[in-house]
Parts: sequence; structure tokens; C-alpha cells
Amino acid sequence: MYCSVAREALSARIDGEAGPVPAARVDEHLESCADCSAWFDRACELSLRVDLSAITAPDLTADILRSAAAETQQSGYVGRGQAG
Repeated sequence: MYCSVAREALSARIDGEAGPVPAARVDEHLESCADCSAWFDRACELSLRVDLSAITAPDLTADILRSAAAETQQSGYVGRGQAG
């Protein structure tokens, strides 16, 4: 198996996706290829560090809209098509 194929399959495995080749073939390759084994270890570590699914951003929509409305009122801006 080419390392590029193994690494594509390993990347899919890390992401919980189906790989392009059977997992058993990839595992056999890992046992015989030190480079891919090291690559997989580093990729797993990086994936744990960068687990974006664990990050949640606060919903600031209401705060932003309130702030924009307050700035609009203070500036006296009427808006396009709303002038009297």
C-alpha cells in the first residue's frame, strides 16, 4: 500500500469517516511502516488539540443588534428610503 493511501485512510479514521481501503489493510501497513505510524500518532495528537467540536461561541446577535440600534439613534441616521 502506498503511504499516501494509508494516510488518507488514517485521516478519514480520525474524522470518523469511511476510508478508501479496508481498515485491516491500513493496520497492516501501520505495523510495517514506521513513517506512517509516526504520522498517525502526530495526527491523532493534533486532532485532540484542535477538536473544534468542543468549542462553542456565544451567540452575540442580540448584543450586536442592540449596539447598532443605539449607535444609529445617537447619530440621527434615518436610513435609506426612510427619510420623511
